[in-house]
Amino acid sequence: MARLWKRHRADPYEARLEAERRRFRASTAAPLRRRGTLVPPEPDLQLISASIGPDLSLIALWTAKTDAPAALTSEVVENGVRMPRGRASWPYRAILTWHGGSGADSRGPLWIDDLDLTRPIVQPLPDEGLLVVSARCRLRNGHPEHNAYVYGAHGFVERSGSVGDGIEDVQVSPSGRIWISYFDEGVVGTLDWADHPDLTPIGQPGLVEFSAMLTPIWRYAPTRGLGFITDCYALNVSDETAWCCYFPDFPLVRIEPELGVHGWQNDLRGVVGVITDGRQFGLVGGYPPYGDRFATAHLLGEKLELDQIYRLTLPNGDALPDQVQLMSRRHRLIALVGADVYALDLDDVRQQAG
Repeated sequence: MARLWKRHRADPYEARLEAERRRFRASTAAPLRRRGTLVPPEPDLQLISASIGPDLSLIALWTAKTDAPAALTSEVVENGVRMPRGRASWPYRAILTWHGGSGADSRGPLWIDDLDLTRPIVQPLPDEGLLVVSARCRLRNGHPEHNAYVYGAHGFVERSGSVGDGIEDVQVSPSGRIWISYFDEGVVGTLDWADHPDLTPIGQPGLVEFSAMLTPIWRYAPTRGLGFITDCYALNVSDETAWCCYFPDFPLVRIEPELGVHGWQNDLRGVVGVITDGRQFGLVGGYPPYGDRFATAHLLGEKLELDQIYRLTLPNGDALPDQVQLMSRRHRLIALVGADVYALDLDDVRQQAG
C-alpha cells in the first residue's frame, strides 16, 4: 500500500523530516547487484506481475499490451478513491515464465487462457501446479467471489476459491503450504464487506494459512506479549517457516509447524520486508524518510537487536527510483525496476561489513 503524508513546508514536522533525511543520506550504502532484465517470451507483451518462488526463482506473468488494461483495471469507489478491481474487464491470455532459481531452466513458458483476475499474484505449487490470486475480492449476492485459481501443469483450472479481500502478499512453501497476508482493508473489511457486518472478513486475522483446496486451516492469533495484526506489512516464507512483521508495533514473528508462534520486539517501524537465513536478519524499508533503509539484526533474548543500518542504492550508488517493487524471500531481497532485476543477499552485506 502507498502511505503518503502531505505537510506544509513551514510545518516543524517537515523541518524535522528534512533533518532526518540528511542524516539518513549519510548512512553506509548497500548497493544492489544487477541480476539481469526480464525478457518477454514473445514480442509485444507487457509484464503485469512478478513474484519469488520457494527456490528463489523469479516468476513473471505477461500479457499482450492490448490486454494489459484489463489485467490492471481499477475502479472508482467511495470518495473518489481508485483501487484495483478483483475481476478483469475482460478475460485475457497470460504467459508465465521462470527466471533463475534451481528449477527455472527445466520449466518453459506456461500459457493461461481466459484469465480474469486483476493484478494477479502468482506462486508455484508442488507437482508443477500454479496458484494465481487477485488482491481484491468483492461480494456477489452477499457471497465472496472466487479470487484464487489453482492451475495444473498444462495451464487448465483445477479448482478455485475465495481467499479474502485486501491481500498484501501470497507465498507458498516447498511442501505446498499456502500463506496469505492482508493489509488493513482485508483485516477490517471495506467496500462490500463493510455492508455485511454479519460476514467476518476472511483476512481478519491478518495472516492465514490455506489448504490445497483453498480453505483456511490456520489463522494468526497472537501469543502473550504480541498484539493483533492490523496490517501485515512483511511476509517471508523460508522453507516451511513463516516470518512476518506487522502494524502497529512491528514485532518480528516466527511461525513454525512444530514450535508455533514466537515474537521478538523490534524498534524499527514501517518495515515492509524481512529476509533471513534463520540466524541473521535484514529489515527492509520504513516510514519516510527511511523507504530505502536496510537494517541488519540478530535475535537477543526477546528482542531483535540491530547491528547496522544501510541505505539501499542501485549498483552505481544512485538512489532507488520511486517506482520499484521490493520482494523478500528467504535470504534474498529482489528489487524490480521496470523489467530490470536487482538483488541483495545477506551474504553480500556480511562481505561488505567484513
